[in-house]
Amino acid sequence: MKLKLSNYKILFLFLSTIILLSGCMSNRYDLGNSLYWKKKYAAAIENYDVFLSRTDNGALAIEAEEKRSDCYYQLGKKAMKINKIKLAVRFFFLANNSEADDLLDDCYFQLSQEALLEKKFTDVLSYYNRIIEKLPASELVPEIYYNRIKINMEENNDDVSAWNDYKLLCDKYSDSEYIEKSQFYINQFANKYLEKALSRENSRGYDKILEDLFVLAQYPTSISDRIYREIGKNYLLLAEEYVIDRKFLKAEYAFRAAIDYDLTLKEHVDLRLNEICDLFIEKGNELLKERNIDGAIQLYEKTFTIRPNYEKATMAILNAKTLESNIASAIKLVQKGDIERRKKNYKKALQYYKLARNADALKSTQRKIFLMRNNIEIEKDPIDFTKRITFAYKKGILTQKIEAIVNQLKSKYGEDVKDSGWKVFLSLGHNQYEIRYDISTPESSYFFVWQVDLLEKQITPLNNASEELMN
Repeated sequence: MKLKLSNYKILFLFLSTIILLSGCMSNRYDLGNSLYWKKKYAAAIENYDVFLSRTDNGALAIEAEEKRSDCYYQLGKKAMKINKIKLAVRFFFLANNSEADDLLDDCYFQLSQEALLEKKFTDVLSYYNRIIEKLPASELVPEIYYNRIKINMEENNDDVSAWNDYKLLCDKYSDSEYIEKSQFYINQFANKYLEKALSRENSRGYDKILEDLFVLAQYPTSISDRIYREIGKNYLLLAEEYVIDRKFLKAEYAFRAAIDYDLTLKEHVDLRLNEICDLFIEKGNELLKERNIDGAIQLYEKTFTIRPNYEKATMAILNAKTLESNIASAIKLVQKGDIERRKKNYKKALQYYKLARNADALKSTQRKIFLMRNNIEIEKDPIDFTKRITFAYKKGILTQKIEAIVNQLKSKYGEDVKDSGWKVFLSLGHNQYEIRYDISTPESSYFFVWQVDLLEKQITPLNNASEELMN
């Protein structure tokens, strides 16, 4: 029984302690509130800190944190009133609320102005950095960017930092009045940056130059118009490189981009685009000569991506398709001619071959015409045809030389010179004939003889004397 009674005492003491402690915590919170409303902010903060370090009451903890934050805020305002700016900064930083942030940037800015008066530029930039890094939403940021540009140019001779700040100012505050003010300093080194961008050191290509020019062009300067002209010029140079590499579609894009940045280049670009189209047509014409009609048409059509409805290409495509049709027609006509040739209807075959030649002037068709004409002559009168072939050789050189020999001999022997005249005989071989001319005098005889291939219209000497006359 005594043991049970002892246990009850222990439980009572435990519960009493918890109640007492809870009451103490509540008293700390209430005391903090009382001091808060009496504007005794430092003492209120002390009690809120104790309460927050021990309480498990989430709702009261939130209220305590908000009031403690306001206490720091109010202390910061008091410090500002008595011009203790650094102390105010500490209080506003601890307050950690939007109201404090609205004044914290003013404090940093005021400190920066004081440092500026003392020409402590490192401290000035440090305060500016705190505002930009910790309070990026501050309305003072555009002015701070301008001030940093001014200090970096006038005191530090640091155009790199000035340029970086100017880019941030333009990117984040495109309507700020400080952009125009900053240009006074940016214009001092804009030409230098442009010349650096245009440099081809280390074999920099036009694409890399354009990348740097694009960066410069994003931000207003006194040389913006020149930058645009340089972009146009370098697009033009890049386009010409593409032309050399026969990358015509890339060249076309670069040529048009050049006009976008410099309209004065339009006339030149239009001329070059037409010349590129003509290169496509020229290459297509080469394929057409090789009878690669599909390949030629594909090249012709590529011009339309550069010059829609380019008249030269339209005509070239029409010519290619006409040739394609003519080739097909000529093939059929030659086939008909071959049928008639095998039937030995040479005149009919000749008609078909001529029509085929008119449609598509191939050497093979021209040869068929040549052979058909000869076959017709052979059928008509092979003897006469043999003579005509012989007499036509080198514009009549054989008849002229024979006549000269006869005349020369007659001048010496008179009527004693006898000649056979031109005689034709059938020879061995298909369509082969011999043609002879014999001369005799009291002292000597001359025998001239040639074999004539009537189908090929070729003459072959059969002795040395005949061969000498042919030269």
